[in-house]
Amino acid sequence: MSVFERDDAPLVERALDSIRRQDYRGGPVRLYLCVDGPLQPATAAVLEQEAGTIHRIVRNAVNQGLARSLNRLIDELGDEAFVFRMDSDDFSHPHRISAQVAALEARPDVDILGGSIREVDREGGVLRTVRYPADRDEIRRFIARRNPLAHPTVCFRRRAIARFGRYPEVKVNQDWALWFECLALGLELSNIGDVLVDMTVSEDFFRRRGAGRALEEFRISCRGIRRLYGFSWRYAYPALRLAFRLLPQPVIRRAYRSGLR
Repeated sequence: MSVFERDDAPLVERALDSIRRQDYRGGPVRLYLCVDGPLQPATAAVLEQEAGTIHRIVRNAVNQGLARSLNRLIDELGDEAFVFRMDSDDFSHPHRISAQVAALEARPDVDILGGSIREVDREGGVLRTVRYPADRDEIRRFIARRNPLAHPTVCFRRRAIARFGRYPEVKVNQDWALWFECLALGLELSNIGDVLVDMTVSEDFFRRRGAGRALEEFRISCRGIRRLYGFSWRYAYPALRLAFRLLPQPVIRRAYRSGLR
């Protein structure tokens, strides 16, 4: 998990509490956390209060972005067989870790496993449930259209991290860029149907989706499609997505919540 200046203390506290309340009994659940630059005083106070439950904290003097923060945490890992991702404003359901470990133990061929999410507002009100393609072939067909795994739900086997090594250090959609890379490397990606995480969708979620982010997302998608397919009709997907991202924010917000995206 990475925490930065715009994170709100109550959501960070809820996220940390959801990790503490996991029902997994197969071994210790260790939290690795990167403090990515200065924090709001209230958020810093939450981390100080919870310091005893955090296995390791690393700090960036200035904000480095998510990819670099996660790469720092990869460097700090110990002997864990499974490595889970989570965002600091989300809530992991109590069965999340046990469900994913059980699924990976049942499917030794799977390298990276995600699951379904519930999108919620800041107060925890449910907006909708989002499900993702189940197996590698579906994911490969789906990835040109949009992100095929919900990053805050993902569990990696350590062997997968050994293969890809680092997150691509791009400014946005680091996970999407990574899934393209992992498919190109031949890794097995999958999703289970269980809802694992409540993902917070706030107004800041939509404000972050401006023109600069849209163009970077377009470049990431085009590079990934070229890596997987070469010259392909699938370039139509990032082009259409870019056009959508450049619409006025109220239109994007309405379309996103309608499920038409």
